[in-house]
Amino acid sequence: MYDLKDETLRRAQELADFKLLSSGDIPKIDLYMEQVTSLLEQEMGPSLRRKDESVFTNTMINNYSKEGVLPRPENKRYNRRHIITLIYIFLLKQNLPMPEIKRFTSHIENTEQLDNMYGIFYDLVGGYGKAYRKDIEEKLSRIEHQCKDQGVTDESSIALTLIALLSFEAALNTMLSSQLLDYCKEKKEERLQQEEEASKAHKQEESNPEEQGE
Repeated sequence: MYDLKDETLRRAQELADFKLLSSGDIPKIDLYMEQVTSLLEQEMGPSLRRKDESVFTNTMINNYSKEGVLPRPENKRYNRRHIITLIYIFLLKQNLPMPEIKRFTSHIENTEQLDNMYGIFYDLVGGYGKAYRKDIEEKLSRIEHQCKDQGVTDESSIALTLIALLSFEAALNTMLSSQLLDYCKEKKEERLQQEEEASKAHKQEESNPEEQGE
């Protein structure tokens, strides 16, 4: 029978062993919605959801498109940009509300940018497993020591303290993510303004060629 430490570390390892769908495994042909939901259910379902939940339903994907979170399908088919964006949506919605996820996807300007981002993200997640398990083990060890110093020995109190600490860190990460989205928005607005001013200056130069020759 597992004790709290064994059970916590076993579950942490199971989560840490989660494998993203690699870029090379994303079909090169466009897929219909049923094929997309089946693919993502098969690849992502076992690790990061409760048993009674689906990764995506047809209704969910339709709503994402209607709300502008996901690009609309082309002739009812979904390409690699749709699939990668859905993977991000699935992961982000564990912590971020849908308006924030929409802000995230709005900064993805083209498939090349998305492919580069996802390749880097995939590599980072691939090396995350051992670090995550070790981090959980260290947190649990600190909690156990502090509880022992306070005369608290029941596993329930230790488990609840770990849950509270993990939730606190999740809240900090959520707030930081939101602030970084604000930063991305500000930088995008600055870039667009600079491009607009440069375009106006160029048009003005073209309309006054005699001034350039002076």
